Amino acid sequence: MRIGKRPVAWLFVMLCTMSGAVTAAAQRSPTAAALMELRNAHTAATSIVRDSSQRTSLTGIDRALTKLEDRWVQANGPELDSGYVAVLRFNATLIRRAAVNPDSGQVILQYVEEDLTYKAAEIPTGLGWTVPSTRNGIEITVKVKRNGQIVGGYLVRANPRMWGTDNPLFPFPNEAPTKLPLPAGNYIMWIVRTQTGQIVQTRELPISSLYDPNIDFVVP
Repeated sequence: MRIGKRPVAWLFVMLCTMSGAVTAAAQRSPTAAALMELRNAHTAATSIVRDSSQRTSLTGIDRALTKLEDRWVQANGPELDSGYVAVLRFNATLIRRAAVNPDSGQVILQYVEEDLTYKAAEIPTGLGWTVPSTRNGIEITVKVKRNGQIVGGYLVRANPRMWGTDNPLFPFPNEAPTKLPLPAGNYIMWIVRTQTGQIVQTRELPISSLYDPNIDFVVP
């Protein structure tokens, strides 16, 4: 059964967002809690923000978030990778921050809009989240090269771009060359020396099926 273009299940999710039932739902499903936290943050920001450019970004956020909500329901509510959930919750934090910081609000909201749009584009239907490879992210391969040759001795880390390089959310499992699935979105990626932990290079880049999943760092 559908209401307009959206399934009744989607309406149920939205009703839970607006009611005390969200607390119980959050205890059962971190993914549901993250999506609801995003929706609540967006709703609150929409009631506060008056700047036209920021409201345009909020409209884009709503569009991408609605797609994520719809497709999650269509897939019968799969539990997403913990890193994916953490990024969704971080975006909710950014939306709340933007709502009370008008000077930086547009930059923040534009970032969130782009990040969620990348994520929504990777899930053309709800069935996409029933496939583990899609649910966990896009497999990214990172190599470190010197004079065209692959070298070792470096670890790879990644975070949502606005998170910065503190407390890496996505530490790659081995020294480069190494692989890790990352949710689509905007990232900062960096390499550190294995022996010292010193950051050697950082890069800001989007992760999406539209881009090459093979990333090279070149060191002197």
